[in-house]
Amino acid sequence: MDQEMSLEERMGNTGGPLTPKEHKRQRGRSCKVTHKEWDGEKANEIVSSGTFHCWGLRQNKPADTKPKITGSETVALVEFEDGRMRMVRPDKIQFTDRNTKKEVKEDWGLDSMDIQSPPGTIIKFVGNGGSTAEQEDAKKHLKVGATYEIEKIEIGNWRTDVWLEGFPGVAFNSVMFENVRQ
Repeated sequence: MDQEMSLEERMGNTGGPLTPKEHKRQRGRSCKVTHKEWDGEKANEIVSSGTFHCWGLRQNKPADTKPKITGSETVALVEFEDGRMRMVRPDKIQFTDRNTKKEVKEDWGLDSMDIQSPPGTIIKFVGNGGSTAEQEDAKKHLKVGATYEIEKIEIGNWRTDVWLEGFPGVAFNSVMFENVRQ
């Protein structure tokens, strides 16, 4: 069924957690992608240059993941220099300067908290990641660098909500937190 869907349908809502302006700014950006290529005998991890096109969703089928997880994951659609297109996980892409080809430091919140953390886990509010509106709202309640205790977590398609002890009824985007090493 996945092969019968158009690319747009497979990628889903490509706007993701970004605003339309932020999303448009990223299109056509140079990048490097770490991925595996099969050489006939084994899979080798290589780094390829390409062009980022958009963020989207890839639907997982139970056979695609271990352990067997259904749902979706965020991916980047990247065109490699040889013309091939590939869906790439965010942790496998590094944006580069178009002219110098040097890596550009981006903060995508990829070092965010473990969303499988149980209630009672202590996390630190880092205040970045998510949308500007989410950041501004969170900063009305929380102090950057301060630690908080998880009350509950709800995992969704585009974002994971975290409720904290002492803030009843207020959900925060998980990408704005990191786990505290104990």
